[in-house]
Amino acid sequence: MSDQYNIVIADDDPVLRRMLQQSLERCPGSHVLAALANKKDLIASVKEQNPHLIITDLQMPDGLEGFEAISELRQSGIKTPAIITTGRLYMLEELEIFTRNNLDYNPARQESSTLEYIELLNKEKETQHIYGMAKPYHPQALCKLMDIIRGK
Repeated sequence: MSDQYNIVIADDDPVLRRMLQQSLERCPGSHVLAALANKKDLIASVKEQNPHLIITDLQMPDGLEGFEAISELRQSGIKTPAIITTGRLYMLEELEIFTRNNLDYNPARQESSTLEYIELLNKEKETQHIYGMAKPYHPQALCKLMDIIRGK
């Protein structure tokens, strides 16, 4: 099916992961390839299945795993659009700073302020296609964001 939009999701909370999967099932043409609980499985699944979209929780048990996963994928040449979700709204503001400045997450950021981190990064800018979304998931808002990403 050529209109099928394949998605890989990751959230360490099994209830929220299932809610996200159910919400995505309401979006026309969406197909969840994998629903995972951690960064390691997310990276492996994206490399193996080559989805159209990645949706990941920002914070999982080992820290900012969502940022780390996307950063590792970008460094390996995978530029799949991503939605990073969080229940901590102040973190969406940080995400906006990173994406507005076309920056990847880097573990060095954990040891410095956001502004110092931006100054640390001296690299060529490119569009990262990273979006933020607050939890809990509202199915219509999620579908609308997916349409924007798909260019519909």
